[in-house]
Amino acid sequence: MAATASCKFPFLDQWKEFSAKNKVLSFIDDVISGYAQIAFNDNTFAGILMIYATYLASPIAALSGVWATFVATLAAHILGVPKGAIKSGVYGFNAALAGLAIGILCVFPDIGRLLLFSGIAGIFCIVFQMALVSILSKWNVPPLALPYCITMTILIPATLSLSGLQVSGIAQKFFEVGQASGPWTSGEFITASLNGLAQVLWVDNPLTGILYVVAVLMASRIDVISIIIGTVASTLLAIALGLPKGMVLAGIFGYNAVLVMHVLTRGFLITTRTYLFAIIMASLTVVLGAGIRVIMAPIGAISFFAIPYAITCILAFLGRDMLENFTYVPAINWGVPETIAKEFKQDTTPAQANAA
Repeated sequence: MAATASCKFPFLDQWKEFSAKNKVLSFIDDVISGYAQIAFNDNTFAGILMIYATYLASPIAALSGVWATFVATLAAHILGVPKGAIKSGVYGFNAALAGLAIGILCVFPDIGRLLLFSGIAGIFCIVFQMALVSILSKWNVPPLALPYCITMTILIPATLSLSGLQVSGIAQKFFEVGQASGPWTSGEFITASLNGLAQVLWVDNPLTGILYVVAVLMASRIDVISIIIGTVASTLLAIALGLPKGMVLAGIFGYNAVLVMHVLTRGFLITTRTYLFAIIMASLTVVLGAGIRVIMAPIGAISFFAIPYAITCILAFLGRDMLENFTYVPAINWGVPETIAKEFKQDTTPAQANAA
């Protein structure tokens, strides 16, 4: 999630230009763009729709997600993060995901405690992101959602020591073990697939899944096709493997595949080979997630978060030199799949000419 969307959307350019003239409006746009980058674009209107989609399922989670993004964006400005990166939302989406996770997984005794904890998560995300960018930039690989994953792997177990805090009923689904998959109806399969999309925003609500698709559509039609393929493929594999039906139905094994499809169709120029590779890697997150879930449960990490997606994509990018006929696109050139090839060619041609 490391670039602004290059597609056009009605009134978006006008809003960006207008808000840039006012510091308050500009900051608000930074925050919303951070939320929008969950769907891999900086479309302010898509960000608003995603906030609304989260609010429909869980007002507390929406509040926590927005607040964490607000704190992280403010911290990024204070710490001197490049303004272009902040404006595109690149330093906000990890915090948004962390805030959503906290709002869903934990039940706080009061709103103040919730905001304090989600604010801490937002700051952690910024610090980890700056460190990981510095490390991974040596290989020209983005950290993706690793800052959020590391933050939550630390903070969620920490909640076990906090008084007056409980694990939510939704979080209990991550502990389901040994349940038979059972028969599936077509309606349940559709629900599970939609929930796989909705779980990107940490909720198991089919309507939220539909709204997420709409938010993605505001930037890219190719993305919509890709994420639908991702959630369908991962749901089919989860059912075939006999994973707990409650978890599959809630979309818990689908969202990592959705994120992989978003990223690998940006990180590699799309060809038949790279697209099939993306689908295969997206499907493998089901197995990776099932394994990580068991490994992390003893330390109190009640979710595998986006670890399967982050590991899968970063490993694919690190091993890119071994992939024949794959053209790697650095994160700085990411936009939307429809325009990446053209813009990447324009950016690389002058450099190649100078080298010659």
